[in-house]
Amino acid sequence: MTEVRLAVDLGASSGRVLAALLKDDSIELQEVHRFANGPVAINKRLYWDHLGLWSQIEEGLTKAASTYGNQIKSLGVDTWGVDYVLLDKNDDLIGPGFCYRDARTSGIFEKAFARLSKQDIFSETGLQFMEFNSAFQLLSMRLEGSPLLDVAESFLMVPDFFHWLLTGGLTGCFLFALSADEHSFWFFAHMIIGIVIGLLVAMRVVWGFVG
Repeated sequence: MTEVRLAVDLGASSGRVLAALLKDDSIELQEVHRFANGPVAINKRLYWDHLGLWSQIEEGLTKAASTYGNQIKSLGVDTWGVDYVLLDKNDDLIGPGFCYRDARTSGIFEKAFARLSKQDIFSETGLQFMEFNSAFQLLSMRLEGSPLLDVAESFLMVPDFFHWLLTGGLTGCFLFALSADEHSFWFFAHMIIGIVIGLLVAMRVVWGFVG
């Protein structure tokens, strides 16, 4: 029986559900479902329609199940980067997810570097400086006095949000960085935990594909 691995591929303008058919020493990709995606403007903000995307993912998976049945062996979700979803203590969504194109991070560098030097930030993250990076998005929320952070208990990057909907498991949900000082033990503990969890998830995905 040909094994099938499903992939949900979400981009900033479209999404699709793909089936990878493992045949001997080759992989055949088949598109199961394709749909549009894009930010939604509400007042002065830009948001993602995560619930609409979830409905499309469900439709795609339903089609895949009808086509491939018990040939399906695994499923993974990949999306664009930097954006995230917040959950409260009851695992309820805290508002719609912001889009990285939202203007709230415009001019954020000056405010960020006043709190932590550019060199220190780069030494900890190693990332290219872009105003829409996740850390700067979170900082913009704090600077605006957003009450969303006060009730947030879990932080999920967009792919982890959909993995949570699919499995019920929260991955990388510790939010120490919002309440801990940048140079405290807990900040670095948070970073180490994130790295370890990321490696474990990566190993699990790889093993599910080739194991």
